[in-house]
Amino acid sequence: MPLQQGVAPFVFVAAFLAVGLLIAWVFSIRMDASRAQIYERIGNAIALLGFLLGFQFRLSEYLYGESHFGRTDSLPGPVVIVLMLGLYVPLRFLVTSYTQYRKNRDDEQLAQTMMKEAIGSFIALIVIFTLTIFMEFL
Repeated sequence: MPLQQGVAPFVFVAAFLAVGLLIAWVFSIRMDASRAQIYERIGNAIALLGFLLGFQFRLSEYLYGESHFGRTDSLPGPVVIVLMLGLYVPLRFLVTSYTQYRKNRDDEQLAQTMMKEAIGSFIALIVIFTLTIFMEFL
């Protein structure tokens, strides 16, 4: 089954998001915040790559393709993949910033950084959900 057909784009995105979260979590637990930051970025890049490829795969089948396993419109559109990215945002915050904060509760600078990332993650989540609502109306 090609990556464009059936549930393959959704599984593809979920696998890349899980790998990105796992990389960020493992290095966040084992290293301090400054050293783990580059690995968190690698995990984010992997998750973003999976999102972009999965979105493109699902969009091409949704708009132009024929599915060998039933009708193309029987599966959800590419908006679900955007919502999967919306689930990734708070989970990424949980496995990176909050894990670092739990290890070093006395560090004031880390607490301030965590608050900034929490606010940024919340704003990103609002933008993502607004984008998905807008995409559904189109």
